[in-house]
Amino acid sequence: MTFRAIKPSDGSPFGVDIAENTEQEVADAIVRAHAVASELAALSPAQHATLLRTIADEIESHRAELIESACAETGLPEGRIGGEITRTTVQFKLFADLVQTGRHLKVVIDKADPNYSPAPRPDLRRQNQPLGVVAIFAASNFPLAFSVAGGDAASAIASGNPVVAKAHPAHPNTCAIVAAAVKSAFKKSGLSSDLYSIVQGTNPKITHWLAGHPLVQAVGFTGSEAVGRILIDISAKREVPIPVFAEMGSLNPVFVTSSAILERSLDLAKGLVDSALLGSGQFCTKPGLIFIPDNAKDFLGEISAHLGTLKAGPLLSQSIASRYTQAISELSKNGSIAVYSGIENATGFGVTPTNQLRSIQELKTQLALVLHQQSSLQIGRPRKRIQRFWKSTSVLQQ
Repeated sequence: MTFRAIKPSDGSPFGVDIAENTEQEVADAIVRAHAVASELAALSPAQHATLLRTIADEIESHRAELIESACAETGLPEGRIGGEITRTTVQFKLFADLVQTGRHLKVVIDKADPNYSPAPRPDLRRQNQPLGVVAIFAASNFPLAFSVAGGDAASAIASGNPVVAKAHPAHPNTCAIVAAAVKSAFKKSGLSSDLYSIVQGTNPKITHWLAGHPLVQAVGFTGSEAVGRILIDISAKREVPIPVFAEMGSLNPVFVTSSAILERSLDLAKGLVDSALLGSGQFCTKPGLIFIPDNAKDFLGEISAHLGTLKAGPLLSQSIASRYTQAISELSKNGSIAVYSGIENATGFGVTPTNQLRSIQELKTQLALVLHQQSSLQIGRPRKRIQRFWKSTSVLQQ
């Protein structure tokens, strides 16, 4: 089976047919990586640093190709993609600088001491060791910096671990270009290219095949809470549990005080809306819940007026756009929620930027639903018992 990337800008296919990896192919990639793991672990700090810099150089050499592919597959602008390429290569270079010093090994040497009290002490030596094969899951909203050779992969390789990365199906061609560059760097460094590989596919079972394989020793993940929790559950239920290093979504509540509104109302309103819609609202650090005082109607009006002038770019994938549109539709059916919208984007995976105004009580009763809406700007007005709301939020997000 194969699949194609779809351009968010107009919904048309992009790139070549991508083969769906089978369970056996995923397992084979893991086994091959495990078989040559000692090659990477045996490198001296200087050799290891050279490898990391070579990876950075190889990725950089594909800059033009990556910009063309990533812009088409994500709908993100060239400036953003170019910045991500730089960030990706810099991550490898920074790890190279650290690895070259050997400090990452945290070597401790306690020499033998026959006169040590209360008993003679033997020679004891300790240093960090690689865990083994690490499974990396690419994020959708950062097609390079948090993708198959992003921060998680760079960290794993810098620690001496082979990597098998799950390419994101929304930008498979971009992932393939990066993978070819990384494999080339391993070959140029005299190492097996099996130390790094990617698997492709839209089948959600790939998540289970990777995290559940007995030779995988750790997982790196950036993405939704739902998938992150699946990975944590799989890893915890293994015969030998493994660590999952997961960066998952957040609503990032922001509280706006009356004094702040009095001092800089318009700047605050524009800043909050612009921040929430940066990257079409697909940054995990954006303000997702904004709490304003009851008497801030003019401030709310400024937020709504500015939002009404804005048109968001397309979302990263059809599934994200569909979930967003469905969630907004469901929330809009609630008569107690006021809905404010920006300019509709009807092309490709475009959506209408939207915020909702609700009381704190309404927000509490629908919190479970709201927690899944990572692309909309939510506005809550704090009333009584806000402390209880915080207790509920804390429990639900743990």
